[in-house]
Amino acid sequence: MKNIIYISILLLVMCMSACGPSQSELAAESYKSANIFLSKQDTTSAIETINIALKKYSDAEKMVGKLKELKGNIYTDICNQLNHSLDSCDMIIRQKMKDFVVEERPFDKKKWYVYKRQTFKRSWDRSFLEVNLNEIGNIYITSNYIGDKSLNHTAVRVYDKELSCKTPKVDLDRIENHHSDFMDSKWEKVSYKNGASDELIKFIASHPGRSLKAVFLGNRYYYILLEKYDIEAVVKSYELSLILKKREQFKKRLHNVDKRICTDC
Repeated sequence: MKNIIYISILLLVMCMSACGPSQSELAAESYKSANIFLSKQDTTSAIETINIALKKYSDAEKMVGKLKELKGNIYTDICNQLNHSLDSCDMIIRQKMKDFVVEERPFDKKKWYVYKRQTFKRSWDRSFLEVNLNEIGNIYITSNYIGDKSLNHTAVRVYDKELSCKTPKVDLDRIENHHSDFMDSKWEKVSYKNGASDELIKFIASHPGRSLKAVFLGNRYYYILLEKYDIEAVVKSYELSLILKKREQFKKRLHNVDKRICTDC
């Protein structure tokens, strides 16, 4: 009697297994789901669905082939889109680079883009706000002072009437606060790096039509009127910075896609 019951249960289990969907059918459902995600521009979920199906339904050879083909097409489309975006960025960068010269700096492998009206040859003997921009879009302001007496300045404030923006303080003992003597003049060069001048850059770029002034804040105050071409230097450098950063993002995404393709292969 027990044997009969055991055999009956075994037959029931076998019957239920036989009646369930096959691996090919389940893989086909995953294929449909992946295409639904693609129709919604959700490539991440589509690829995840395909990868899960490839592991779970590896015996469904025909559907495995279709799933792999679909994943290959997805990667190809992503790479084509990213390369197109990179080409668009490069075209814009080439246009904007007409206002800049390329410089190399000691102990730095990256190239630096200097606005033509702010090159050393044109600006070495004046007090002004200098824009520093490298090839990956990092940007910051340097306040350059030259005069008969030291200021020992540690910050700058840019303003016009009710508008005002100030940099954080850069202490005199920091490497970003450089002082030197040249002939009978005092030179001071303070760099506001690592985001310290981001707000000032945005402030100037947002008010290019205003009569902006700057005050160097130190043991005493020193005032300058921002030249029109120095304001243009900030505006155009900031615009170029944004597109350079966008290009870097596309390059990283393309690199990550290439790594995923190699891993999947």
